[in-house]
Amino acid sequence: MRRRLVAHELAEAGMTLVELLVVLAIIAALAGIIYPAIMDSIKKSEASMAAQRIDAVEKAKVQYQLDHVDKTGTANIDFSSLQPYLVRLGQNISQQTDLDNGTGGTITIGDLTSHAYFTPNNKSDQTLQSLLQKYGVPTSSGPEPTSPSLAGPSPGSS
Repeated sequence: MRRRLVAHELAEAGMTLVELLVVLAIIAALAGIIYPAIMDSIKKSEASMAAQRIDAVEKAKVQYQLDHVDKTGTANIDFSSLQPYLVRLGQNISQQTDLDNGTGGTITIGDLTSHAYFTPNNKSDQTLQSLLQKYGVPTSSGPEPTSPSLAGPSPGSS
């Protein structure tokens, strides 16, 4: 009698196959709920990082222009010219590839007459595209929309 009781207690100590499958089903359901939220968070952080970095590049361009007012003969600018200004703006960026880290795409600096813009790695990702639009991230080159003019007011304006 004693031997049967011990064997019965040992069988009760473990999990049955059905209990194990129920636990796995619950874990799978939770993962299915959490995974899309995590992916959305990653996309939001990438879009936010791209917006913040492009904003820093645009501010660095303005600072560069202000420091080089007497040398306004060229519109070309490269990363090495902007890098010290980016560091002053709190961007710990030492090379151009660091500019793209964490953004999910490529940031193109442009020159002094056009704005910086972002090219996502996955152009067909509609969620990322809508987030980029929400955060105001330019995704194509073109004239700078709100570039401060160093030349002063245009002739004929009051």
